[in-house]
Amino acid sequence: MILNFIIIQKTGKTCLMAAAASGSVKVVRAILERGADVNALDIKHNHAAHYAAIGGSLPVLACMSGYGALFDQTNSEGNTPIHNAAMNGHGMCCKFLAQRGKTKT
Repeated sequence: MILNFIIIQKTGKTCLMAAAASGSVKVVRAILERGADVNALDIKHNHAAHYAAIGGSLPVLACMSGYGALFDQTNSEGNTPIHNAAMNGHGMCCKFLAQRGKTKT
């Protein structure tokens, strides 16, 4: 069963993106275990890692790393998850992301 339900039609935000934004690693893991695409994009080309980075959820980022999240994916504003983490003051997330992906500047 694949869970890429789009929960907000206008933005293309998926259940996984909402769970990542909430910081719930338990929900994120459950969604990923059921086959959600960890790298699915919304209409602004954000994926779940962007949302987790904005919220500073290191456990969610670590979980998504195990499912093949692409941490160097740029959104429509040219930002990667590490940029989102830095802009929101999440240093530990920046360190984690720097160790796992290319960083585009």
